[in-house]
Amino acid sequence: GPPGTGKTMLAEAAAHEGGLRLLSVKPSAFFSKYFGDSEKFVRHCFAVARANAPACIFIDEVDAIAGTRGGSNSGEDGASRRVLCELLLQMTDLRREGADSNVVVIAATNDLGALDEAFVRRFDKRLTVPMPDADARAALIEHVLLHGGVAHELLDCDIQALADVTEGYSGSDLRALCRHAAMAPVREVVERDGLLAGGRLAQGGAAIR
Repeated sequence: GPPGTGKTMLAEAAAHEGGLRLLSVKPSAFFSKYFGDSEKFVRHCFAVARANAPACIFIDEVDAIAGTRGGSNSGEDGASRRVLCELLLQMTDLRREGADSNVVVIAATNDLGALDEAFVRRFDKRLTVPMPDADARAALIEHVLLHGGVAHELLDCDIQALADVTEGYSGSDLRALCRHAAMAPVREVVERDGLLAGGRLAQGGAAIR
C-alpha cells in the first residue's frame, strides 16, 4: 500500500496479537561491502528467528532487495540478487518445515508490482493497505486527538467535516496535521511575544542613537 498507511504498525500488531517475537529488519542491514556477508546475514536472521520461535521476521520496504531480477551481476545489483536468492532459499525451507518452524515472514512494500514474482509466490497471503476513506480518516483524527494529549473543543460534526476535506491524506499525514494544529497557539504566542520584544529592541536602539 501507499506510504504512511500503517503497514509497519499492522505488522507489529499482528506479531503482538500472535504472541510472536518480532525481528524487524531494514533493507540496508542486508548489504555488506564484504562478498558473501549479505547472504550470511540473511541466514543469520532466519537462524535467530528459529532459535527464538515463535517469531516473526518483518522486512520493511522489501522492494529494495526483492525487486524484479535483471541487469548486471556486479555491484549493488549483484548483491541484491544474491540476497534475494538466499531469501528464496530460506523461505522455501520454512515452507518445507511447515508449522514446525514457528516462524512467520511479513514483508511490506509500496509497490507490489515491482517485486520479483518468485518472491511474491512464497507468501500465502497478500493484503492491501489502502488510503483511509472518510470514515477511517474521522476515526484516525479522533484517535490522535484522544490519545495524543491534544486539548480541543471539536464536535463530532467538526471532525467529520475535517475528514471530508482531507481526501488523499494517509494516517501519517493526519497525525502530522493534528500535531501542527495543536502547536498553533504556541506559534501565536511566540510570534506575538517575538514581535513585542522586537519592537522594544527597536525602540531601545532608537533611544541609544
